Amino acid sequence: MLTVTAIGSAPHLAWFSQRLAGQGNTAAPGPPPAGLPEWTGLCLGSLCIDSADGLHWARQERAAQCHALGLDYVELAGPWQEQGTQWGFILFVGGDEAALQRARPLLDALAPLPGAWMHCGPAGAASFTACVLAALSLPLAALPTLSPELSPRDITDWQAILSHQLETVRQLGILARDYLQSQGLREAPPSLSEPSPHYAALLAQLLLVLATPLDTAGDAP
Repeated sequence: MLTVTAIGSAPHLAWFSQRLAGQGNTAAPGPPPAGLPEWTGLCLGSLCIDSADGLHWARQERAAQCHALGLDYVELAGPWQEQGTQWGFILFVGGDEAALQRARPLLDALAPLPGAWMHCGPAGAASFTACVLAALSLPLAALPTLSPELSPRDITDWQAILSHQLETVRQLGILARDYLQSQGLREAPPSLSEPSPHYAALLAQLLLVLATPLDTAGDAP
């Protein structure tokens, strides 16, 4: 059984606590470890699990703060909903291998099934991945719903929809370049014989492959 401290007032922390309790664990509100600034997430002894809002650079800064205090750090990101208390949560996870080994029982309890969570890479990788997937879903949500009464020929704003999708890819390319630079990684995707260092890095490199021709087209006279 795990004894977990829930730190902060974000709604998902109450959901996490309920899910953990349903899996036979104990989760109760409490303060962050000494020396940490304002914190949103879970603590399991000296393991700090960051579930606050923010993009990759904010997560990397908080990871550095934890490491300076001798604390292990893992980040969580995902589109969390209250239904996860019953069925488990989508979890994108970032952190080093040693911290992940300590966090594994807690992650397994929060996820729909043991092991049903994605390790995206080091600190910052989970928030980057979640941001990209959320952004890619928005243009799809804007698409009209086709029905027997509505055919593709009846939709007159395809050009506007396509323009919005292309702009989304351009903006994600900017975010991807920043993520790779923050991790000290190259922008070109690896060859088939040279695997990418982690999932979020490959995702960022592929986004740049898609976005670069759009940037070039935008600069053309």
